[in-house]
Amino acid sequence: MTQVQSQNFERGDLQYEGKAKQAYAVKGHEDKIWLSFKDSLTAFNALKKGSFEDKGKVNLSITEIIFNELHK
Repeated sequence: MTQVQSQNFERGDLQYEGKAKQAYAVKGHEDKIWLSFKDSLTAFNALKKGSFEDKGKVNLSITEIIFNELHK
């Protein structure tokens, strides 16, 4: 999994887990979420499973671009 921490936040309880990411609460910051992106791969409705090194980093980069555009 890929995790990037830009400030001193503390990860809280798991709120959601899917095939590609996990979303956590951020302690003391109800307006924020902590996303962790997985390197795992699935295909054919999870009949095939595997992993790809740095897939989580790629997903993080894409998410960062989308959120920055939404913020604009």
